[in-house]
Amino acid sequence: MSISLSFLATISAPLIGLDEVSLPDRYIRVGDVADVDDTDGAILAAIPEGKTKIVLTSEDAARFIRNRLPGTPFDLKFDEVVTLTAPSASVTRGACFVAKWDLATDQIVRESDVEATACLDQLPSRDLGYDHSRRAVVVRHPIMAGEYLGSVKPAKDEAVAAGNRMVFRTSNGVVSVEREVVALQAGTPGKTLFARTENGEVIVARLGETGEASE
Repeated sequence: MSISLSFLATISAPLIGLDEVSLPDRYIRVGDVADVDDTDGAILAAIPEGKTKIVLTSEDAARFIRNRLPGTPFDLKFDEVVTLTAPSASVTRGACFVAKWDLATDQIVRESDVEATACLDQLPSRDLGYDHSRRAVVVRHPIMAGEYLGSVKPAKDEAVAAGNRMVFRTSNGVVSVEREVVALQAGTPGKTLFARTENGEVIVARLGETGEASE
């Protein structure tokens, strides 16, 4: 079950009655939200691009710490929620990323799954790997929302999923013929995929930017 990212929402109005912590940079460290022996400088997450103030619940803070420091005892510095304020920063889009939401094992990391952030002087998540058969970065072990992924290269979002119906267009001079086909695999614009026609024939089609297919 995915963690709600409500705590990563931009705050546009004052929040009354919440604890507030001013961060020296754009990274949330263990010591910002909890008392932990010797590891209070461990980074839990990076502030997503375009945000300077976030709200973190005690439940999510505890999950971040347990994921980052398994088995380490800690005491949270707040009871329910805390507001974290970070300095604004200009981030080079696409340089480094954090997970936008929880990512499941064996999932391909796509552009919609990540948010750009400033690069850290630390190794990327050890829970990522490259799947040569799928030619993409995949999740080896579950990754939490907000986890720093480093300079990973996310795959483009799928324009068509397996089972989707598409219009397949063939042209012969000025004559163009369209027919409906079913995608047999996921596809992205500019790439080819296998599709099945109404009479059961399997064809190779090239996917267009708007989701149509052609020879």
